[in-house]
Amino acid sequence: MVVTVAAFFVVCNSLKMVLMLLNITSYVTFYVELLPLFILAVDMNSAVNYIIYCFFGKKFRDASVSLFSACTTRCASDLP
Repeated sequence: MVVTVAAFFVVCNSLKMVLMLLNITSYVTFYVELLPLFILAVDMNSAVNYIIYCFFGKKFRDASVSLFSACTTRCASDLP
């Protein structure tokens, strides 16, 4: 699981780092056009981490289910 999370982190973040390094050396003129795509990749890394943890970790999955079920039960009881 840790290897999967680390590999996905490296893939998502290395794209933006390479682009930033190229921008510093002024080889890239399309930095502004690609920046939103690489920001999306970094944000996607955060979202996929939750999915990876749920897929590989039974304790994490059970804790998430109990947390969200307690929240929905409590929120439903607050409704009139």
